[in-house]
Formats: sequence, structure tokens, C-alpha cells
Amino acid sequence: MKAKIAKIAALLMAASVCISLAGCGDSKTEDKTEKDQVNEALSELDEQEKEELNEIKDEINAEITDAENTSSEAEAPAEDLGLKDPKYYTYYEDLAKAYAESDINNYAGDYFYTASVSSPVYANDKVYIDSTKNGTKLFCYDIASGSLETLLDFEKAEGKYDYDSWFVKGDDLYLMYSETVYGDEHIEKVGKDGKVTDYDITEGFDVGKIEYVFDNGKILVDVNSERNFEVYDPADGTITQLDPIAIPSDHSGVTEDAEDPLFLFAKGNSFYFGNKKSSLMGGPYIDKETIYEYNTDTDEVTVFYNDAVLSKEDPQVKMFGDYMMIDYKESLARKLTVVKISDGTKIVDDVRVFSPYLGGDGSYYRPFDNTKWFKLKYPDSTYTGTIEEDDTLIEAAEEFAEEPAEVTEATIVQITDKYYVIYDDAGYFLRTYEKGSADEQLIITTKQVNGEE
Repeated sequence: MKAKIAKIAALLMAASVCISLAGCGDSKTEDKTEKDQVNEALSELDEQEKEELNEIKDEINAEITDAENTSSEAEAPAEDLGLKDPKYYTYYEDLAKAYAESDINNYAGDYFYTASVSSPVYANDKVYIDSTKNGTKLFCYDIASGSLETLLDFEKAEGKYDYDSWFVKGDDLYLMYSETVYGDEHIEKVGKDGKVTDYDITEGFDVGKIEYVFDNGKILVDVNSERNFEVYDPADGTITQLDPIAIPSDHSGVTEDAEDPLFLFAKGNSFYFGNKKSSLMGGPYIDKETIYEYNTDTDEVTVFYNDAVLSKEDPQVKMFGDYMMIDYKESLARKLTVVKISDGTKIVDDVRVFSPYLGGDGSYYRPFDNTKWFKLKYPDSTYTGTIEEDDTLIEAAEEFAEEPAEVTEATIVQITDKYYVIYDDAGYFLRTYEKGSADEQLIITTKQVNGEE
């Protein structure tokens, strides 16, 4: 009996396969022959055998249906998500980690601009605002505590005047000024405990902007009159004048002078620069498409990075961890290339950019014709589409707080991936992208900045 059922089951399976393949060719003859065989075998079965066979038929039909569904799903084309496809943004996880672990937000500085108030500057979870209206002042707002501190007030600084620039790194404040009770040019270091250390730099060419304080304690000054660089070593009081800097030439074993070095960034005990070349249109431009590294421990200059992207106009370079972000001008737009230095991989390649990267998994952006904040994400180099307008990225972006219409009359400065500062005639205010004006903190009033109250 079992042998008969097995035979019939085999015939049913064969018939089912033939039926499913009927569209692939002329199988009428084969179908008829197998049908006759099945009918003949069925006529020999009793009721119990027929019941068992029906169960086998049901199982066979279920397997055939599952196979057809699986085949249909496999053949169906995947939905094209475009810029909404998360596969283009997997690099953000490592990028955000490298940014958070770096010291890129551990320092900041600026000039004391004559008769004006500068834009707010961020470092160490604090906002710094300087002013030269009615005296030279430097204010510090601690975001965590919401407290405001006056770090410098010209009227209370006895015998000191003509301040040029300031710089903070960690808990230390550095002030550069031209004339003091001590004599000529000096740098003053003010520690967290209020202890003041004075550095005499009268042997230098001129005063200018403090660009960086290295981990070894040396101080880099970008002299404003001749665009020279000087490195001051507090340990022995020596000043190394770095103009001209010898850089490798196009010929083996021969160097040439970088007559107009352009500071790009610094970290550790090195600073990185390009040799600025002359141009009749726009700029600045970097000569030889090359970034050089000057090591303050060895006083050696070496080639750090070379790529055609550095030939673009006005390159802005940011370095943290193993990543280097190069933001540059092309026609009327800004573009972005992100390089992984360890292997030279271009993770993001020549993508139009609308907002700075300040950590996290995207960049916050507010269009001029829109009152909302959006978190934009820039696709990696596997994306083959083009991005001509911000609308292309906004369609795939996450929406955040909506600002009031009058915000267009104020100045906005983005400082982190959570906060931005907005300032107008009333004062400086701290806001978040998530809540906007609904959760606003007053940093300082304009009257306070101007020394009027």
C-alpha cells in the first residue's frame, strides 16, 4: 500500500512541477500522460489511502507556494531610498567618536578688534566674547553653570594697554599686548588659580595673533605685519623666527622658501601650513597642493598631505583623530572632502556643503528662506548623485526647532552640535537646535559688553 501511495505522490510532484513550468514551453503531451497515470493509480486506492494521499497533496502544494513566494521576493527590485538610505552615512559613527575624543574644542582665540565686538568663540564648554568698546574686555560664560565672568577689563588692568589678541587652552588664558609697565611686547599667562606669568617677547619682530599653545608649552604667534611665524619657548625665553620656512621643492634634495605661509591648523607639538601662492582672482590658494608640518620639538618641516583638492580656493582645514576635513570654495559654493589620514581614503569626496561639522551624526543648518533648523547629513563617496541646492539634502534631513521670523535680523554663530549663539542689539543668547527660542539663556546684554552698565 505504501508503495502505491509513494508512487502516486511522486507522480503528483512531477505533475505539479510540470504545471508550474507550463509557461516555459509546450508540455501538453507530457501533462496528459502523467494525468492518465495519476487517475489510473487513484482508482486502485481505498478511502483511507485516498485520505493519506490528500494530506501529501496539501504538503506538496504548501511547499510549492512557499517556493514561488520566495522566488518572487528575491526577484523584486530593492526600493531606491536615495539620500534617505542609511548606507551613505555609516562613517558618521567613527567620525563623531574621533571628534569627541580629540582636543579640538579645548582651545580657542581671537584678535581684539579695534572699536568693535567680535563674534562669540567656543572652548571648554564656555563661550568667550571680547570687546574694545569703552575699553578692552573679555567675558567668559560657563554653559553648565550659567555664570558669567569678566576675564579682562582694560580699566582695571593697571599700566597695560593696546592688547592685540587672546587665547585659551584648558584652564589657562594667554594675553598678548604691545606696551606694558614692563616695556614692549609681552605675553601674559593667567592660570586657573589666578597666578600670572609674564613672558618677554621684545626680541620678536612684532606682535600679532596667538595661533596656538603647543603641548610642550611653546607658543605660536602669527605676526600681523609681515605674516611671519614666531615660536616662543617659555622654558628658556628663546624665540624662533620662522620666516622664511624651508619647504621641499620639486627637485630632489633642494628646498625653497615658503615666503607667505598660510596657517591651517595645529595639534600636539606641530602646526600645519600651506605656502600661499599669488592669484589675481579670489583666494587664498595653496601652492603645490601641499600641507606641510612644522614640528616644534625637532624644528623640522615635512610634507604632511598632498592632493589636488588643496588647489581649490580658500581651503579651511580641520583635523581631529584620524580624520581631516577640507572645506573649500568652488565657484559660488562651498564643498567638502573628508580624508582618513591613515590610509588616504576619501570618505566624503567633493560634496557641496551648507553647514559646518561640529560633532555628532550630522550638521545643523538653517536656510535663509526658512525658519526651521535641519540636521543635514553629507553622503559618503559611494553616492553617485549630485547636490546642487540645499533642498536636495533637506528632503532627507531631520527637522528641529522653528525660529521666530525676527531671527533673520540677528547674527547666528553655531558653536557645538547642541548649541548656537544668537546676538542682536539686545545682547547675546544661547539656544539649542532642538528648542530654539523656547529655551533661551541670556549670556550677556549689549550694554554690558559695551561697558554701559
